Amino acid sequence: MLILIYNFHMRNIKLIANYHTHTYRCGHAFGQDEEYVIKAIENKFEILGFSDHVFLPSFSQRHIRGDYELLNDYLISLTKLKVKYSDKIKILKGFECEGLPMYFDYYKELLNKQLVDYLILGNHLSLDDKLNIKSFFYFCENEEKIDEYVETSIKALETKLFKVFAHPDLFLGYIANFDDHIKDKCYELINCAIKLDIPLEINMGGMRQPYFEYQNKRRVKYPTDFFFNLVEKTKANVIIGVDAHSPYDLDYKNVKFLNHFLDKHKKLNLIEKLDI
Repeated sequence: MLILIYNFHMRNIKLIANYHTHTYRCGHAFGQDEEYVIKAIENKFEILGFSDHVFLPSFSQRHIRGDYELLNDYLISLTKLKVKYSDKIKILKGFECEGLPMYFDYYKELLNKQLVDYLILGNHLSLDDKLNIKSFFYFCENEEKIDEYVETSIKALETKLFKVFAHPDLFLGYIANFDDHIKDKCYELINCAIKLDIPLEINMGGMRQPYFEYQNKRRVKYPTDFFFNLVEKTKANVIIGVDAHSPYDLDYKNVKFLNHFLDKHKKLNLIEKLDI
């Protein structure tokens, strides 16, 4: 892993790789697959990893993830683009997956059969035994939900199926008081990532969402200063994820919050690409 090139005085960042890219198939992203590739080339990316929300057998989420029947279309499209643009950019096929134990074998199969190059963990929700949604981790309003998010995330990371922990602080988005319990739980996530050598993602998707008021201060839901202040005190690796839902999201230089955030967190151990 290489250290990211970043000049804090010039406030100028150069990204050469992005592993968090969605497609229109999820129902809330826009643009054709090839448009993402073209925009990535225009912005001097060397690596573009597609990681749409994983298509799951026997489970559907309208406007959140594509149905399982779209799997072949997704893989065929990206394979064609990988060949077509092989002289200009390295394209990787992947998925963003939840920490769902009933699907761990399926995730493993995707990797073992080389249908995808990599997976990232984006732990948005949990399911019960009947595949009904049990919890949404965007809204962890009590200790029980917080603990569930941390427990399911750690169990998923320990499978060693995932190359990145996407928006690890997603569960903090609507919390008003970062108490000692939350601090301890954050450290559990961070220490697990360190132990398994899995980078924590600074998610630019959260930066593109509207600001809201928090303790008389304007903030985004994630990335959170609280979480990454703790990360700075450790040796955890951190990587930037564009979380692109439109080709134009790959014009990352337009997101001023990114430079502002990195200026506040200069001790983060940023890496620029993964070993895939």
